[in-house]
Amino acid sequence: MVDSIQILPEEDLPALHNAANAASLRAGKSYLFLFGSVLILTMIGAFLSAVSVTTSENKSLKALLTGIAFFVGFILTSTLRAKKHEREWYGGRAIAESVKTLTWRFMCRAEPYSGELAPKAVDEAFLSSLNDILSQRKSLFAALNGELGNGPQITNRMREVRSWDTEHRREFYVNARIENQRGWYSDKAKANRRKEDIWFAVIMIAQVGAAVSALLLVYSPDSRLNLTGSFSMIATAALAWLQVKRHQELAQSYNVTAQELGLIAAKAGHIAKDDQLSAFVADAENAISREHTLWIARRDNP
Repeated sequence: MVDSIQILPEEDLPALHNAANAASLRAGKSYLFLFGSVLILTMIGAFLSAVSVTTSENKSLKALLTGIAFFVGFILTSTLRAKKHEREWYGGRAIAESVKTLTWRFMCRAEPYSGELAPKAVDEAFLSSLNDILSQRKSLFAALNGELGNGPQITNRMREVRSWDTEHRREFYVNARIENQRGWYSDKAKANRRKEDIWFAVIMIAQVGAAVSALLLVYSPDSRLNLTGSFSMIATAALAWLQVKRHQELAQSYNVTAQELGLIAAKAGHIAKDDQLSAFVADAENAISREHTLWIARRDNP
């Protein structure tokens, strides 16, 4: 019996998706934490270097704190390089999104899982596709270890949706996939635009601070406090963070994909047969996949 629930919770997706998604989120948080910590410690070291002290005790303390800041930064940088968190971050997302695309194709009886295939053949084709995706990311086996066995790869909800008639599968796909994803892209585009504005403001303020600090030294060349280097380091760190987060590129990419999905959704009312639904799903999934492919490409080629 068809229900009125128009969402697809995480627990109703294949176990491979949930394992890869969890690994991606975990690695992404670790990468950004380590990268941000390195930038902060570098700024602290630069600020301490800029402070002038007179007594030998203060000079020793300053040197000790500066050395600690840069040494800990070195340790975190080494950890960042050794752990390969960034690779697990985008690799996990690539797996999760690829599995989600196949899941929607499976539920909607879209190619290559058409309704003409016998249930056993469909299951085998779907599981084979999951295996192919996993085989392409063998380096992530360790990150996924222990999570792959938690839950089925073909859930009861997936089979239930697949059993519905064309009209209800179309309605569910439009609401739970296209509109849900479209809303997500729109929200993320707005959030990234706001963050881009904030970080550019930080960069410009730091640049002004560096300029003012440099000019003050013209009038007070014997000043014990020279913050020009510190402000310059803040501007550089903010630029580095902006490069890692790529707010501008993401805002544009998310907005374009949201608009494209809106145009695709407008065609839903003309779908009455399974072959039409299959083509409709293919168009929408290709649009979503393009965004993911570009995201991965940006990470592979920073």
